[in-house]
Amino acid sequence: MACAGWAPGLGSPRRWRDVLSPAAFGLIFRGAIYAVVGPEPFRAFVDYELPRLSSGEDFSPLFAAIVWRAATRPVGHRMPASGE
Repeated sequence: MACAGWAPGLGSPRRWRDVLSPAAFGLIFRGAIYAVVGPEPFRAFVDYELPRLSSGEDFSPLFAAIVWRAATRPVGHRMPASGE
């Protein structure tokens, strides 16, 4: 249980398979995408999108939309039942 402090959910060595299989799939999938579309989308993400995400500039429209949606919805609002 020593590794549970730095990696929650990995209390036993058998749990590493639960982490490594999705990670391996992600790497294989990313490699396949790189082989099909080339390096340009990856460079565009690192050069354009990553700096905007780290500065918080890219989140402002999303948060504004969420706040507007929450502010304009009545407190007692419920979704109508199907068929009404």
